[in-house]
Amino acid sequence: MSCLLFLSLKIQNHGGLAEYFILKLKVGYNLKDLVMCDDRKCMKLRHLFLITIISQLFSLQLYSQSQTRFLTVGSDTIPSIKKKLGPDVVVRKDGNGVSAIEVKATRVGDIQEIMHDEFKRCGGFGEHEDMDAAMFMTSDEIHIKGKNPPMFLVDYQINQQATIPDLLSKVSEEEILKVVVQLSAYINRYYLSPTGYESTRWIMNKWRYLTRGRSDVNVKLFHHTFTQPSVIATFEGESDEVIILGGHLDSIVSGSRGRAPGSDDNASGIATLTEIIRILAESEYKPDRTIVFIGYAAEEVGLRGSRDVAATYQSMGKNVVGVLQFDMTMFNGSATKINITNDNTSAAQNTFLGQLVDEYLGVTWGYHSCGYSCSDHASWFERGYAASNPFEARYLDANGAPVNELNTNIHTTRDTLQITNGVEHVTHFVRLGLAYTIEMDKD
Repeated sequence: MSCLLFLSLKIQNHGGLAEYFILKLKVGYNLKDLVMCDDRKCMKLRHLFLITIISQLFSLQLYSQSQTRFLTVGSDTIPSIKKKLGPDVVVRKDGNGVSAIEVKATRVGDIQEIMHDEFKRCGGFGEHEDMDAAMFMTSDEIHIKGKNPPMFLVDYQINQQATIPDLLSKVSEEEILKVVVQLSAYINRYYLSPTGYESTRWIMNKWRYLTRGRSDVNVKLFHHTFTQPSVIATFEGESDEVIILGGHLDSIVSGSRGRAPGSDDNASGIATLTEIIRILAESEYKPDRTIVFIGYAAEEVGLRGSRDVAATYQSMGKNVVGVLQFDMTMFNGSATKINITNDNTSAAQNTFLGQLVDEYLGVTWGYHSCGYSCSDHASWFERGYAASNPFEARYLDANGAPVNELNTNIHTTRDTLQITNGVEHVTHFVRLGLAYTIEMDKD
C-alpha cells in the first residue's frame, strides 16, 4: 500500500489528477479510502487504480523523452536560452522582437527558470500547438494587429463621478487580506498539482458565494487539456459587448512543484479581482455591457490558460471591447504607485487608465515595460483586443532600461505576505479596476 500511495501522489503531481478524480467520481472513493480500506470491492478498485497510475507514468515518461515543444519568446532572451540549453533548442524564425523556437519537452522547465530568474517575467513565453502557430506570432500581421485593435469600439470618457466614489469607499483591506492568506496557505498552485486544482475550486466557490442570489451572474470552470482549470465569473449585461478583468491563479517556484505561496504573484491579483466582484455584487450593480472576471490557469508555464480562453472568445465572436490584467498588485517597490505596461498593450486604453488614476485615485503613476508575454494581457493583445496591464512596480522603465524595482522574492518560497508588509498597495488597484469597469460600462 505504501507503493500505491507513492505512485498515486507521483501521478497526481505529473498531470494525472484528472484520472484520479474521474475514478473518485465513478466509485465514490478518495485516495485515503483506497489506501486504508480492506474490503473486497476496495481491493479490486485499488488494483484498477494502480494499473491506471502505472500506465499514466509510462506514457508521461515516453512523452517527456520523445516530444518537443513549440514556444515563442522575446528575441532578447535567445542568447541566455542558447547558453543554457545548447543543442536542445533551435530557433526557427525571428520577427518583430519575437523568436519561434523548438525545444525538448524536458527543457521547458529551464526556459521557465530563465524567464523568471534572469528576466523577471511572470510568464515570459508562449506555448503553441505546432511550429506554424509559433512562427505566426513573429509575423507583421500580429504586430500590426496588436498595435491597432480592430475591435476598438470604446469612446474613452470619464463621466461617472456620481457613481464611482461611493463604490471606491467600500474597498476593504480586511477582505483583500482574507483571500491572500487563503491562497498563500496552499503548498503551491502549480498547474499540474492537486493543490493547483483545489485552490482553483476555492476561488470558484468564493466567487459563487459573493454573487449568491444574483441570477444575472454565473461562475464556471473553464477546462483545459491540463489539470488546472481557469475560473470565469460573468455579470450578464444588456448588450453583447464584453469587458474583461483577469489575473492568473497559479503559482510556481523555479519551474517546479515545490512550496510556492505566491502571495504577491499572484494571490494579490486574484484578491484584487475578488474584491471588485464583492463590491459590485453587494452594491447590486447592474451592468449595461457584460463584465467578465477571469482567473487564468497555467500562466507561469507559457500563458497557457489565457491563450485558450482568448482563442475561445475570438472563435465564438465575443465582442470584447477592453481587457485589464492584474498580475502582482501588493509590492510597493516604486515611487510611482501604479505602473502601466507600455509594451504589448493598447496605447489608447493605457492613456485612459492614467486619466482614471488622476480622476479617482490621486496617486502617482507612470509607464514601464515588461517584455514579451510577461503576463496574460499578451494573449489578448496578440489577437487584436485592447489590453492593458497596470503593475505594482517597475522592472524596466518606459524605454526598456533596467531599473529593478520588482519584488525579488517572487517564484521563491519567500513570496509571502510578510515580505510585502500588508495589502494596502492592493487597494489602489482595486479602486482602479472599479473605476475602469464603471467608466467602460457606462461610456
